[in-house]
Amino acid sequence: MAFGLFTACGYHILRAVEVSLKGYIVAATGQLPKISRRNWSVYIEQIEIAGASTELVDLIKILKTKRNPLMHPKDILGEEKAIDLFSICQAVIDDLVDEVYEKKLDTQFKEALEKMSTL
Repeated sequence: MAFGLFTACGYHILRAVEVSLKGYIVAATGQLPKISRRNWSVYIEQIEIAGASTELVDLIKILKTKRNPLMHPKDILGEEKAIDLFSICQAVIDDLVDEVYEKKLDTQFKEALEKMSTL
């Protein structure tokens, strides 16, 4: 955001959420869905099955509605919208990491993130 690249900032923070989400799924279930099923709708199903809190699931559902137009270039973010999106993403990552620690999945989460480029 420091360089006024608001859409790029939104894109990359959403990617960070997606990596964190995948790490949570692997930590909680042992694997990601098949490549053909890797999308946010399936990720939401997976974290619900894994017992994620309603608050976390709801936040991710909100992000999903904001994600698709940005990731599949239909949206351009201004500064205010980028800050809003960044704040929601930060809340999701914070809640997700809190749940990782509460569920004692921190070792599995770390290992999943280390392998993320191969998943």
